Amino acid sequence: MVQEQKAKARILQSILAAEDAEEAERKVMKMTEHEELALEAEEAPDADEVIQAIKDSCDECIEQVINPVLFF
Repeated sequence: MVQEQKAKARILQSILAAEDAEEAERKVMKMTEHEELALEAEEAPDADEVIQAIKDSCDECIEQVINPVLFF
């Protein structure tokens, strides 16, 4: 009877250890995903850069309308 309880205890410990390992792996995967998202966010242009690019594009269009290049 005691040996049976010890065997069950070892099985339970193995199961709990496996579950802990799986949980640790999930946490590592989640941390890796968060790090990747953080890197992507750092690489993305900020709002000021986007606004300036739009203004530059509009300025070029306005310049072309004001000073059209005529080819004959």
